Amino acid sequence: MRIGAILIFIFSLAASPVCAEFNDVITGSRPAGMGNAFVALADDVNALYWNPAGMTLQKHMEVGFMHAEEETPTSGPSIATDFLGWSSGNSEYGAVGFAFLREGLSDIQQERTLAMSYGYALTPFTRLGANFKSMATLVNPQGNFHPDPALANDSTMGVDLSFLHIITPDFRIGGLGRNFLAKIGHVDREDVTKTYRLGAAYRLHTDLIDKDYIWFTFDLYTKEDINDTSGMSVKNAIGAEWQLTPWIAVRAGADNGRLAGGAGLALMGLSVDYSIASKVDGIGTSQRVSITYRFGSEVTKERHEVTVRHRAVPDAREPRLENPPARKKQPEGD
Repeated sequence: MRIGAILIFIFSLAASPVCAEFNDVITGSRPAGMGNAFVALADDVNALYWNPAGMTLQKHMEVGFMHAEEETPTSGPSIATDFLGWSSGNSEYGAVGFAFLREGLSDIQQERTLAMSYGYALTPFTRLGANFKSMATLVNPQGNFHPDPALANDSTMGVDLSFLHIITPDFRIGGLGRNFLAKIGHVDREDVTKTYRLGAAYRLHTDLIDKDYIWFTFDLYTKEDINDTSGMSVKNAIGAEWQLTPWIAVRAGADNGRLAGGAGLALMGLSVDYSIASKVDGIGTSQRVSITYRFGSEVTKERHEVTVRHRAVPDAREPRLENPPARKKQPEGD
């Protein structure tokens, strides 16, 4: 039993994103349904993972939960991913958030991340963000077997840095650098692989139904090459989200050729999202379900807000004449 579990674990490492040094985790059904092209759109609680600078776009406090099951190429246990996050919404002091992320084979090995996030509107158009993370790899988290001595628990600290630049209310770009300062290992501690992501998001107002619109997103990102080639490779992701009504959205995308799609339903602050991704490169289909709640009360209005500037509305009172007639001088009394 023990040997079989170890073999499944080793095979899964080669063919799936388990234990990928905290880089290949996909959080949020909304980003997953858009092919993981989300770094420039990140305007909800998923910004905690994808781009903490995007928290400055939120005017309300949000809390979100996601669970995902990803099939493995074997008949062994499926890879499970869980995400729980809270973001404060933006204020004059910025936005803060906390997130817990867990991914792996529950009976063999898991990666767990606890993060504190902060975003700040440096100018009306430029937003900055950072994640401060505690990351741990746990072997046999449920204690169902005696682990191999070669597999050991490990932990490290890391930092993510991000930015978001709003060019117009309908067009923005964003970027993220992940896992700075993080080192892992027992004998020789090595840097955790850093990854970088750069993207753009554009909103097209279609007005086909009732003020509906479509977000188009595009990301370029680095990824450690696992095809017996050293160094990093550059991948791409594209996505689209059609907001048919304030309550219904449909999504589609592709992450380096892996097709994905999904939909979302929102009502009274509660959003339920679902996504599914196809099989590619030995990775099985993955399904994700997210639940997000947006609190009703608006957070203190931020100091900087991107708006369309108009001329001041003229005073509705009677117009003033430039040269008003002189008043008649009253005769002096005796």
